[in-house]
Amino acid sequence: MSTTKKKKPRASHKRPKANPALANVNSWVDDPASGNSSTGGTQITRPAPNVSDSLLPISVPAGTAAGQFSPGTPDFRRWVTIEAAVRGRDMWKPLLTAQDRWQTSNHILAIKPDQGEDLNAFYDRVALNFFHADVGGVRLFSGESPDVVCHELGHAILDAIKPQLWNAAFVEAAAFHEAFGDMSALLSVLSLQAARTTIIRETNGSLFRSSSISRLAEQLGWGIRQAQPDGVNPDCLRNAVNSFFYREPSQIPAGGPASVLTSEAHSFSRVFTAAFMRILAGMFKVRDPQGADEAALNQAATDLAKLLIAGVRQAAVVPGFFAEVAGSMVRLAQAQDQAVVKQAFQSTGILSLPAAFAAISSTGVAAGRAAAMRAVQPVNLELTGITAAEIGIDSQDMPAIHVYAAPAVHGGARAAGLGFAGASTAARPVVNPSHQEAARMFVSELLQRGKVELPEKRSRGFTAAPAVTTPTHKIVKVDGDFVLQRIRIDCYGCSQGR
Repeated sequence: MSTTKKKKPRASHKRPKANPALANVNSWVDDPASGNSSTGGTQITRPAPNVSDSLLPISVPAGTAAGQFSPGTPDFRRWVTIEAAVRGRDMWKPLLTAQDRWQTSNHILAIKPDQGEDLNAFYDRVALNFFHADVGGVRLFSGESPDVVCHELGHAILDAIKPQLWNAAFVEAAAFHEAFGDMSALLSVLSLQAARTTIIRETNGSLFRSSSISRLAEQLGWGIRQAQPDGVNPDCLRNAVNSFFYREPSQIPAGGPASVLTSEAHSFSRVFTAAFMRILAGMFKVRDPQGADEAALNQAATDLAKLLIAGVRQAAVVPGFFAEVAGSMVRLAQAQDQAVVKQAFQSTGILSLPAAFAAISSTGVAAGRAAAMRAVQPVNLELTGITAAEIGIDSQDMPAIHVYAAPAVHGGARAAGLGFAGASTAARPVVNPSHQEAARMFVSELLQRGKVELPEKRSRGFTAAPAVTTPTHKIVKVDGDFVLQRIRIDCYGCSQGR
């Protein structure tokens, strides 16, 4: 055998410089597509991302060093995913504390740009997982969209600061996770000066108007529409600018087209996301009445991100979680912003008129600010049993499913919420369901949608919808009890029928 080595052909792209700090990468501003199309996104050049961080470390698969690669190439897609994840991480990082750590076993968040074929993306307390799928002759990569990446990153960030939400068996806990993901995508793109300039131009400074920034995940939305035309918005996956009004989840359908508000978590999340966009628009005008200064928009977005985190920290994990966060945000808002925050949550029904008034009362504000000065003591939910009969099934081997829904004992008493409530259709406060009632509804709908992985040996008489490709929960046996545990938070509609 000859030992002569042949020279390798020179790569078609330029080799990145040895010092990563001097390199740039090509990425998308927010998505590879624009509107009702699979293409049309705006490309941007960004500094090479630094995954290393002592507080929120990220790991990525080995591959080509940073460089400016062309769209359509594997190296381009890989660096878009990494750049977006680091962009989002660095946007949130200044607002977190040393106690806020990834909820992974090693406290390192893995980024997996392409895990195989599926029209999906999910966070599973191990990694941010992205996939590819062939749709209408086009191969789509969910990890190529900064909107999708920063949404999934939002799940990991919220899990770091409010891990009690992970297993909470309430619709509003799951829906808030989705809203936070969308808010993460919005705030991450608004950390770019080019994006701030774009949204001001497109909306003429009135941000609560549909724009290329408010339209989230256009390409993924396009892909889902090819199989399920009414499953998502006509020009994106979801639009942060919408007119949905809060309803107590048990009072609305469990499913339906994108034009209808349902209790499915991604659908229901849109109410809170719209309130967030209303607040952003109002805070921007407070800082710049002319609505033209992108630096003022940057300040508004930063201030709103801080307020959102503070509200989440103070909120108790109860069935009416939207109102808990909203009331806390009103209480903690700066004086110049409080009317804007109150009006946004009131106009979307997340806070009833009495709740909104209570939040801005002098005693309410004082209580909120006093609470903010104290260290937040996380209160985990406790397990409670739901009998098979309560959720309308007949099982001999699995007579009850235990879920995380009971208020925990804290300081000698059962932990309770702040008492805020949303508005009913008559503008009266909603009567929030009990923890047990909310948990029954949550479990029933999961089973109805086939989102639960059942025990290996199915219980006699137990009936549920066939499990989808990517279930979000599983039932495991713990000390003789069947316990519902979350295994991932996935992308709405993406894996249906696959």
